[in-house]
Amino acid sequence: MLLLKFHKVSTLKSRFLKKNLGIRSKLKNFRILLDFRRPKKFNTYEEALSFCEKKMCNSIDLETFAHYRFEKFNNFLKKGGNCINTEEVASLLFVVALFMQRNKGKCPKIIIFGGACGKALIALEKIYGEEIFQNSWIVETEEHVQESKKWEFASKMNFSSDVRDVISSNKIDIFFTSGTIRFLQDPLLPIEIAIDKSIPIIALVKNILSPYKVINAQESNLSSNGIGEHITKYGDSKIYFPNTSIDNKYLVKLF
Repeated sequence: MLLLKFHKVSTLKSRFLKKNLGIRSKLKNFRILLDFRRPKKFNTYEEALSFCEKKMCNSIDLETFAHYRFEKFNNFLKKGGNCINTEEVASLLFVVALFMQRNKGKCPKIIIFGGACGKALIALEKIYGEEIFQNSWIVETEEHVQESKKWEFASKMNFSSDVRDVISSNKIDIFFTSGTIRFLQDPLLPIEIAIDKSIPIIALVKNILSPYKVINAQESNLSSNGIGEHITKYGDSKIYFPNTSIDNKYLVKLF
């Protein structure tokens, strides 16, 4: 009887160990996977930028990257794509609704910092007509600004790589950015400029807030950049950009 009980206990213990060893093995593999996917961290922005430039030198240059995004978006528009069905535009529409409550019948003057190829403005055209193009500015990299001159859909939009100049030269109603400022060495500089010029509505979407400064390299595939179907002739190389967290305490103090 005692031998039978011991046998049962021994069997249960064996099963327990096998089950837990299996779980431990899976957890170990999961931790390895997390470490592999976790962005590489750096002590300075310059280190992160140098790392990204070295990674990008054998894949795709910034001019081709900008051309890819515009061609991809142009194809999207030709196929009747709906620009409203994106997270960025949905957030901007919420901000515009707030503006409309305060300013009946007025078309806002908007800066979209990191507006890529202008999908947000094309979405707003359904509300304000072509006046929104005259009243708005897309602040992007110099490569995007130059590329915008080659595409008919972008010819009616204002592109600039100098946010300070745009804010200083125009009475802006809305400053909107969706994640882009975290790619800057000083993510809050554009916000400080906007606050200094008393822009009434400043909207920050999809940013990394942290009490600690974290600098890393963000990795993505080319195909995940831009709206529309991937263009296979460009391949699908890795894209790397420096990424800086935003000091949440300092951000609150700014406002």
